[in-house]
Amino acid sequence: MIGLACAVARSRDGGVDCVGPRPRDDVGRGFGCVQEAHNDPNRPSARPAHCDRRHDRLRDRVTKHVAATTLSEASSRSFLADTFRLEYVENTGAFLGLGADWPLPVRTAVFGVGNGLLLLAVAVVAMRSRWPRRSLVGVAIFVAGGASNLLDRITYGMVIDFMNVGIGPLRTGIFNVADMAIMLGAGIFVLEGYRSARRAPPMASR
Repeated sequence: MIGLACAVARSRDGGVDCVGPRPRDDVGRGFGCVQEAHNDPNRPSARPAHCDRRHDRLRDRVTKHVAATTLSEASSRSFLADTFRLEYVENTGAFLGLGADWPLPVRTAVFGVGNGLLLLAVAVVAMRSRWPRRSLVGVAIFVAGGASNLLDRITYGMVIDFMNVGIGPLRTGIFNVADMAIMLGAGIFVLEGYRSARRAPPMASR
């Protein structure tokens, strides 16, 4: 709904520009994913893994746009007895602000070139390997989150972070939806690997 509203606002006054790919384009691709899943006889009840990448990328782009337009000029907002906060931060570093104070050439080499090569390598290995579907879904979500943040770093030189959770003094750093996708994808991949190892038959002893 937020993506559709953004598209409508842009068509009315021509002055609204959503961050990253246009939400209405990704929404259209999302509907295509649903149709593709229905048309695939080998996957009657599951979406293709690339659909998860599109939907995660769409959610990240929309939430970053909303944060930039509603939080950038406002003070932080607290919810659920300060368990959840919304605060706008332009992060020039990596996950949770890691390396934000490094020199620009180092950040470009590590977070730009290095991150791009890592995501490309992960995607190539995943496509060439016969991994279980759940592992592929985890990799797809991981790559989608990483690619979305990488696109922001290349385009704007920074990433918009806006969420913080915790209890009292014990809190996370400030993160975004793409960071959540990275952690979720990695968690799914590790969990599926653990389950596959447990299901594997024990090696016969000599």
